[in-house]
Amino acid sequence: MQTRSQPVLRVILFLAGAAITTIGIDNAFGGIASLGWQGPTDFFLVVDEKAFTVRDSHIRFISGLWLAIGLILGLAAFRLSLLKDVVIACSIMIFIGGLLRFAQPDTTMLLSAHLLPSLAMELVLFPLLAFWTYVCVKPRAQTR
Repeated sequence: MQTRSQPVLRVILFLAGAAITTIGIDNAFGGIASLGWQGPTDFFLVVDEKAFTVRDSHIRFISGLWLAIGLILGLAAFRLSLLKDVVIACSIMIFIGGLLRFAQPDTTMLLSAHLLPSLAMELVLFPLLAFWTYVCVKPRAQTR
């Protein structure tokens, strides 16, 4: 049974999934420099090619995970009852990632226009999305 707010939740899940998927593709296929979909790519200079290649590989892997989260959230827009718990888990992971932004030595940049929107989504909107999903989607019937 669908609640009144489920259609809106589904749209938000689809849009969040599309945005996260886009960022995942940008960095998974572009590496540290990205494909440029989020802005200029000339923001660093490689001085150790081997170390860069290792770090770039890590960024591509992590971006692949981000891409997968985006695809899952997008799919949840269509299979919400099936993926309820997964949406909640993904939202919690995104919240934890947002918290870990504070682990960097200089946190002043977090309040800049470059990062504050992302931080607000990670620390406020995704916990709300998890709660909304929990409240809005009834548990699936258990089969034995």
